[in-house]
Amino acid sequence: MRRALFLALALSSACATVRTTGTFSNPARPGPIPAPPVGLHPVCCEGPGVEEKSGEPAAGELDAQLEARFAATWISAQEDAARALCDALASDGALYSDLVFGTEWSVTAPVAQAVRQLAQSRGASSVLVPLVRARPSCSSAKVTDSYSRPPEPLAFDAACPVRVDLALFVFDADGTLAWKATATAGESELETPARVSNQLVGELPEPAAGAAVAKDAPGQ
Repeated sequence: MRRALFLALALSSACATVRTTGTFSNPARPGPIPAPPVGLHPVCCEGPGVEEKSGEPAAGELDAQLEARFAATWISAQEDAARALCDALASDGALYSDLVFGTEWSVTAPVAQAVRQLAQSRGASSVLVPLVRARPSCSSAKVTDSYSRPPEPLAFDAACPVRVDLALFVFDADGTLAWKATATAGESELETPARVSNQLVGELPEPAAGAAVAKDAPGQ
């Protein structure tokens, strides 16, 4: 009994340290991604313990991959929308805990509202939200547990490598989360932001055929 318990704990601990790409489609809304889509330029959600703008190089790599390979109207999120997205989606729960099973499809009211406004402003049927979170790899769990939770003060440590989480979230125009994928760059020398971005964008489903790319709303 003790040996079995030890093995179970050891396997659980080992699995908890693995960072892998998780890709999921919402089983409650079958079918392709509605077109036309509107895409956000990657939203940077930098937590405590990293230098300011440390996620921007990875965001640039992801942005370049998306614009080259995914047909959409590309816009930047306003500050309030970006904050709502970071608060809800840049957490360990969204980026890690749901990687294995992909069972969490609920959306907070601020995120649903931001998505609806973005879709309406461009006459789009779906919204692609790319998200980048920079974090120190050697910080305590309570610091990186949630982007939105007030963190304990943590000074930047140049000796602590920076990891970058990259995620893609696709929403229907009504705010329903339809598809999601996450990955981590920086876990090894081979897992560069460019390579991880390429893999992540390669998983992105194509929007339904037969619809034009979303255009600016009248007067914009």
